Amino acid sequence: MEEYMVNFANDDKKINIGRYSNLVLTKYELKFGSDNKNRLRENGLKIFEKLLANKNTNTNNMLLVGKVQSGKTSNLEFLTGLMFDNGYDLLILYGGYDTKLLDQTYKRFSKTFDFDEENDSTPLIISTSESHKIESLNEDLIESLTLIKRPIILISMKRPKALRKINNILKKIQFEIKSFIIDDEGDQASLNTRINKKNASATYKTIENMKNLLYNPPYFSVTATPHANVLLGEYSILKPNDIVLLPPSPGYTGSVTFHLDESKVITVPDSDIDFMAQGEFVDSLKNAIYHFIISSLIMRKKGIYKADMIIHSDRLVESHNSVYNKVTGFINTLHNTMDLTFEDNFFLREMKTIYNENFFDKQILDTYSFKEILSEYKDVIKNTYIILQNGLGKSTQQLNYLKSYKIYIGGDLLQRGLTFENLVTTFFTRWAQQGTMDTVIQRARWFGYRNKYIELCRIFTTKNIMIEFATLATSEIDLWEQLYEVENGNKKIDEIIIDGTSSSLIPTRPNRVQYEKNTFDTKWKNQRIGVFDPNYIKENNIYINEFIKNRQWTPSSIGRRDQRNSCLYNYVDNDEFIELVRNIKGSFDYHPFDKSDIEKIVKDRKVVVQLMFSLNDSNDIRKRSFDSDCKVSALQQGADTEDETKKKYEGDRYVIVDKEAVCVQVFKILSKDKLNEPERYTQYMFSIYVPFPYSGYKRL
Repeated sequence: MEEYMVNFANDDKKINIGRYSNLVLTKYELKFGSDNKNRLRENGLKIFEKLLANKNTNTNNMLLVGKVQSGKTSNLEFLTGLMFDNGYDLLILYGGYDTKLLDQTYKRFSKTFDFDEENDSTPLIISTSESHKIESLNEDLIESLTLIKRPIILISMKRPKALRKINNILKKIQFEIKSFIIDDEGDQASLNTRINKKNASATYKTIENMKNLLYNPPYFSVTATPHANVLLGEYSILKPNDIVLLPPSPGYTGSVTFHLDESKVITVPDSDIDFMAQGEFVDSLKNAIYHFIISSLIMRKKGIYKADMIIHSDRLVESHNSVYNKVTGFINTLHNTMDLTFEDNFFLREMKTIYNENFFDKQILDTYSFKEILSEYKDVIKNTYIILQNGLGKSTQQLNYLKSYKIYIGGDLLQRGLTFENLVTTFFTRWAQQGTMDTVIQRARWFGYRNKYIELCRIFTTKNIMIEFATLATSEIDLWEQLYEVENGNKKIDEIIIDGTSSSLIPTRPNRVQYEKNTFDTKWKNQRIGVFDPNYIKENNIYINEFIKNRQWTPSSIGRRDQRNSCLYNYVDNDEFIELVRNIKGSFDYHPFDKSDIEKIVKDRKVVVQLMFSLNDSNDIRKRSFDSDCKVSALQQGADTEDETKKKYEGDRYVIVDKEAVCVQVFKILSKDKLNEPERYTQYMFSIYVPFPYSGYKRL
């Protein structure tokens, strides 16, 4: 493979794109195309340039931030190749907190670097689970490997006992070895969990010892949920000096795709959670399984002969076992009845009842008749396996790579790191009473590269969970933008504020970082409570319609890339807008969106009202879910896609006509529970852009 040097702009520093980095690039180009290869290359060079710029700093730590299930590992592989091509001899890779993640990482790196332990042209890769091998790796062997330029990768489980195995080796090395550390899922287990006791937790202390033994090596902490990392104080030896973002490749579907557009979410009644706790097989779970089977059949029509489902309903193993037995029994029943004709098969007839627009996109229904998709029903049922994803379910987890259709049941083992490449159906009803943002986001295993079948993907969850995820999606967008500012030198890490305005969650566990909730400069305030009194709605609509009718509205394409209208706007006198707020019933009655709050916001400021709907289309109405407290899930719409090459609309929060003014977005909203009564329940709701206070978290 050809080696070449890259010069940095305005710098005499050079980087070698050599044997190992080229190996990674070639493999990813063959698998995913040249665009993906170029993206890997750009990200790697960006990281290496920052590494050189920050060399000899106190801690030499860098935070690499991607998205959940966005392909961060490919970036780590190329970075590894790049480091080896530029004089580094040893990588210590923290490959997960449990054996499943450790094995996944070991297999991935071994495959990428063509590992053959007897071939000197490949890096030597040893896992801490291979006790005899790692204990036999002494100073002389390491020195001989460095002399022949054979790099070493030591992959360790992120537990003190495993990390100490590596430290014991490092203590015996008397010569200088150029090394670096990659901490995958760097917000998990690595951080000190005893800061409140002014002490060091075991894993953190072992990592600190390792860094000292290696004389402050480059330390790359990688995560999709950097809430704890960016809040770390000066006392932490893992506090990052700099940040590099690892944007996902085109086709990624994340929080914007799933949670700022409710078309992918199906509501599970709260009562079903209680019934499941009592061991019942509830209809919502049965419908989710039906959805999985139908989707698997349609996937076959698309030429995809694999599909996954996740059931994540409880953390307790006893509950997993109960669900496993119920689901296994149900699949067995489908298997025993699959030879019956449609007319005689109750389950097929029941399955057909969900083949409608409540569960599937219209384009799917228009393309495939139910009778047509049933042609391969038997093959799917015969090849559907139930996998108990906990310590007691090892027998069900064997030879998974040979199983075409898999239904995973579990708790903690489903929430971080593991990849489900063909996930179509998620049944997610687990919610902690005192949850954290980083943990909840990591449970979103439905994120990933699912564009080839995104029209089939569905999440079965409760309204409250759906609303929390929508809130998290907005907060994540805001955090990503701040990280981008840090990456480009326009903001310091210590200045990052994690938006907590509408969420019941805290950013991360307080035993790891010290932070406070306060009031900071803001961007948007969203109305959370809808109006459900038909008389109030009618009066409000009459008043607002008159307000709209008496003004001249100017079209704007702000926030769009295709020059279509994003809104209609009109500058309004402060007193006129305050009068509007005072005359509307229900919309401005709840803190932090009450009348007195809004009046303070608009006092002595320009006000721009922006209509986020067409005046010429009476059907331009947004359908939204509301919980039992009348809280709307996601008022503002996100971007039309997370694929930058295809994006036409940035999202509602980017539609700001005048950043110096109070911008009021007005939406036409109809509750999904009231679709049959649009005349009575279509209402106007509001989002307000302001340049001052909102609630957020900042490190102490």
